[in-house]
This record gives sequence, structure tokens and C-alpha cells, in this order.
Amino acid sequence: MPFEIVWEPHGLYKKYTGCVTGQDVIQSVEATMGDERFDELLYTLNDYLDVTGLDMGASAIDQVVAYALGAHVQRPKGRIAIAATHPLVIGMIQKFSSVQGDGYPIAIFSTLAEARDWASQITGDA
Repeated sequence: MPFEIVWEPHGLYKKYTGCVTGQDVIQSVEATMGDERFDELLYTLNDYLDVTGLDMGASAIDQVVAYALGAHVQRPKGRIAIAATHPLVIGMIQKFSSVQGDGYPIAIFSTLAEARDWASQITGDA
């Protein structure tokens, strides 16, 4: 599995590795939303720094957006921090962000430390 989910006190950390597909991203979102801790989630920190490729079409992005918008209605407070340098990943995140509109705030960073710092600002944790 090219992703790992680690629950943290106020959010979660997702680590993606290798060549990631749209189905991988969808499975990670479904695993997150299906967890009983989801309702208390304040941030998601998505680490794509070890991704070597991305195969995610528009329909997969639309499905993830639908999940995110539903989550936003259920739990409006939250943010999504992204650590990524791969151009395809950055393009996918920008597409996701533009399609999801007024959903969760999303920011892309080139380092995990910067992404974690921004994510933790919602909780006051560092």
C-alpha cells in the first residue's frame, strides 16, 4: 500500500510513497472518514515528498472533492497541509483546491516541517 495513516492528538499524518494512483488517494480518504476519530479531526497533513509518480485522473479528483465537501459540512473546522515537490502532485492539489472552492483551507509546502507548522496553527500545538 503506497500510503500510511498515523493518527495524532488533533489530526492525522498521511505518508504517500512511490507511484500513487487515484484509487490509493480515495482509499486513504475512505479509511480516514470511516474512522471514529474523524469527527475530532482538526487537520490533515499529507506528505507526498517520497512520491515518484502520480496516476490520478479528473474523476478521482472529483470523488475526493465530493468526500472533502461532505466532510466540511459535517465538520467545518479543519485544514489540509500538503508537503510536496513533485510537479504532478502539486498540479493535482491545485486542481483539487480550485474545484473544492470554499471547503477546507489548503496549503502546499516544500518541507514537512513547514506543512506541520501550518497545520498545527489550528490547534495551537507546535
